Amino acid sequence: MPGDVNLWPKLTGGEVIDLLASLHGRLDRARKAELLERFDLDPTKRTRTCSKGNRHKVALVAALAGDVELLVLDEPTSGLDPLMELTFQQCITEAASGIANLVVTPPTLEELFVHHYDGAPARAGAASTSGGAR
Repeated sequence: MPGDVNLWPKLTGGEVIDLLASLHGRLDRARKAELLERFDLDPTKRTRTCSKGNRHKVALVAALAGDVELLVLDEPTSGLDPLMELTFQQCITEAASGIANLVVTPPTLEELFVHHYDGAPARAGAASTSGGAR
């Protein structure tokens, strides 16, 4: 997921989620419905009318509802209000146990140390052997 999300303006959020899921073919529909509710996202709204935060929510739902081995999220909280940032933190913590490889790049180093993700932080291009940012 890129830091700045650009979506197809004529599609709805739900259509974009389904389109992105079709690229890897493994969408958990129950998880999608749960994430839509948790992120308070209307999947029938056209993306051209979405705010930056809502475009980010569409991309997050698409990313988190898939059954993937690698998930890369670049600045995933950019554009989200504080309540949705908390929702993201809860969702990513839950998702991390089922994803073999998770890469999250925060907008600032400070945010990296504020939010702890279990796993190995990258150092000089290679994962360290244990622990996460604390």
